Amino acid sequence: MPYTYRVGSVINTIFFFWKGCYMILLFRIFLWIGILGMVNLQATQYVLSPTDDWFSILTGSSLQPGDEVVLTSGVYTTSSNIAIKHQGTADNPITIRAATGANVVFTHDIDHNVLNLEGARHLILQGLEVTGGSMGIRIYENSQGEDAKFITIQDCYIHHTGEAAITANHNNQTYEGMIFRRNEISHTGGTGEGLYLGSNYNQSQFFNSLIENNYIHHLNGSLVVQGDGVEIKEGSYNNIIRNNVIHDINYPGVIVYGTAGNGGRNTILGNVIWNCNDNALQAAADANVENNLIFNTLGDGIHVREHQNSVPGNLNITNNTVINNTGYYGIRITDDNISGDILLTNNTVYTADSNNAMLLAVSSQGGLYQLIASGNSILGMDQININLQYLFPTMLITGTDTNQVIMSALSSFTVPEPSTIFVVFFGFFAILFHCRYLKKF
Repeated sequence: MPYTYRVGSVINTIFFFWKGCYMILLFRIFLWIGILGMVNLQATQYVLSPTDDWFSILTGSSLQPGDEVVLTSGVYTTSSNIAIKHQGTADNPITIRAATGANVVFTHDIDHNVLNLEGARHLILQGLEVTGGSMGIRIYENSQGEDAKFITIQDCYIHHTGEAAITANHNNQTYEGMIFRRNEISHTGGTGEGLYLGSNYNQSQFFNSLIENNYIHHLNGSLVVQGDGVEIKEGSYNNIIRNNVIHDINYPGVIVYGTAGNGGRNTILGNVIWNCNDNALQAAADANVENNLIFNTLGDGIHVREHQNSVPGNLNITNNTVINNTGYYGIRITDDNISGDILLTNNTVYTADSNNAMLLAVSSQGGLYQLIASGNSILGMDQININLQYLFPTMLITGTDTNQVIMSALSSFTVPEPSTIFVVFFGFFAILFHCRYLKKF
């Protein structure tokens, strides 16, 4: 009996001990929930107009994680430099946005960038119109040497700038986790890039970022000396450029260099590009180029060559459609050497001269690397009906699982038996699909 009593006492002691620990744990959990709730309750919303002291709020240090600045309609301008330096957190970013339905315009003189984001982190700019100035939005480190990171620019309209629209290209800096989405960019000046990201020769790196659903057009004014749509420089890596619509520009719609071994490949996916005064899409190395629609460009549709220190290689070029009736190549891959395998598969190329559909001229480094081309369909034609607003060709292609060339033009093309019809292409619907999220088109 005493033995049984002692066992029961031990069991009761253990039970009450763990019950007490459990209650303490619950207390701490509810305490932290309360503290976090108080932090969220302390977030402030500022509603400002052009007649308020918006400059002090935007360029000062009063904004805290979770705060939101809502701007009403009007023109926001000043003679001073507009430098936004705020840093939110991943869970509580700082937001500067236009009020619902408001037309909020930021502008500056040619001696100033319109907006400067100096060391800003976890910052969201939304629904703003940015025009005039030198560069539209320039992103770089602050005076303490803190790099700008995790910035989202969305639903903005950036146009008629003296130089590039958005830049993140200061040397010896890193740019991580940027998101540029659903923006319209047009009518730049000077070098005229829509998005200039990273620096030459791996001097800065732009990485782990997303560029999607933007509408970039008319970077081809008389004073524009370059005019790329999206340019990602050497050493930048693991970026996704997808579902953008780009047209009427001087330089390539999208151009990526190589990653310089810094990280994963860049991905160029599902973009629509036309009316370029250069190659439409250009990649040097370390990229996936997939499901893009390209037409009516003065240069090559897709062009691969050495650029700076980036030698062609580690490329996957798949499922793209190129319509190029200007006499240049649909797809051209040329270099004395390649730095890795190049996979060229399941692309469809329509050209004015079938002899110019593809040019594949590279050295295989003594068999160390390969250029693998298979499943591509090529159609030579005398003429294709492309309208600036509507693209609605119906193409019928016979095909096997090898590269092929159909030499005849559409006017003399014999329609094959139904069992051999493999591709019916409706470009107009593709453009509508890519534009469905865009604010202005």
